[in-house]
Amino acid sequence: MRLLFAWLALVSVARADELSIADCAGASAQAIRKLVQLELASQELVAREVSLHCEGTQARITVQTQALTLSLDETQPEARARLLALTIAELVATHRLEEPARVEAPPPAPPVRRSSLWLGAGALRQGSLWLPTLVAGAAYDFGRLAGQGDLAFEARSVGSAQASTRVRVLSLSLAPMIPLPHRRFTFALGAGLRVGWAWLAAEARDDALVGRSLSGVYVAPIARGAAAYTWNARWATRLDLELGYAVKALRGLDADGVTLLKLEGLRTSATLSLSLAL
Repeated sequence: MRLLFAWLALVSVARADELSIADCAGASAQAIRKLVQLELASQELVAREVSLHCEGTQARITVQTQALTLSLDETQPEARARLLALTIAELVATHRLEEPARVEAPPPAPPVRRSSLWLGAGALRQGSLWLPTLVAGAAYDFGRLAGQGDLAFEARSVGSAQASTRVRVLSLSLAPMIPLPHRRFTFALGAGLRVGWAWLAAEARDDALVGRSLSGVYVAPIARGAAAYTWNARWATRLDLELGYAVKALRGLDADGVTLLKLEGLRTSATLSLSLAL
């Protein structure tokens, strides 16, 4: 404990010794420094803030841009150190009260993500058929409006008593979006169009039947919603939900004209992606 008090005393003396104070009209500089330090013990004192210079019994005290000339003619020599210290302390306190309040800088704004690319995976439901989905997308933010598009690929094999059917769909979507940023989250809503190409290939399970393949254009107007969480200036996680309706559909029929598989009507999809800002 004694060592702690000794260390604190040394620190106080070191701070006091930094003040630009000279002997003044019989009052020693050391005594004035110690008294100033006692008066301002609870305040941090910067050495360049205070200076004291004397010519005879005329003392000039400077605190930053404030200056005061004090006559010590009528002050007893033994009281001069105390008077000078009190005057210095009052000038420092007055100066700090007059300083404008420090305005804290606002937190940095989230980085502007003008363009981004993402890769993700999810699932598509077309009628009663579920298809796993891989997606690669891109977006560009124009401010109040954003453009978004993706390239999606779905593939799956579906079995029945008569045949095993392979389904593949490659499609491209484009949609204008309205971004709604909120802190690290960005939500977006929009509508657009998905156009692609679908393949159906059947392999017969019965030797009396012959499997065939067909392909065709796939078209679906879509509505889309997206939510992204920004981790830093480069990376974000995003969730895309899509609702559409296939107006140009594809059907696979058996030998009797009964539908084995169809890509038509209502479609819904959800994908989770990792996004990179450019």
